[in-house]
Amino acid sequence: MANREQIFAEKIADGGSIKQSMIDAGYPESRANKGLAGCSKRMIQAVAEEGIELAAFGKSLSLDTLKYIAIGRLAANAIEGRDGGVMSAKTLGSHRELNLWTPESMAGIIVITPPNQAVQNADKTIDAEESNL
Repeated sequence: MANREQIFAEKIADGGSIKQSMIDAGYPESRANKGLAGCSKRMIQAVAEEGIELAAFGKSLSLDTLKYIAIGRLAANAIEGRDGGVMSAKTLGSHRELNLWTPESMAGIIVITPPNQAVQNADKTIDAEESNL
């Protein structure tokens, strides 16, 4: 069975507030009301260890696995007609390594500052194009 520090760390890792995580782990409400000041060194250490475990888990997943998790979650939600986990899937798909939600090619070209040679030769290029018509 997990001890209170481990339960607290898991609740924090799941996105819980310090106060609610302490209460869920079995700490008295008077201590939970103190927030971070009510946390012991062992509680902070447990949160750090939980973070290390999550980081190791994240490293163990390939980019393809992450991509298919995001796509699979969205497909399952569409089939079931619910939105559970959509924000997580969207965030995962927006990760810079995956970049699932951007078009593969960008349309149009924007020139902010043309090269000097292009500006100097612009008249010659336009005249040559007009003579080919």
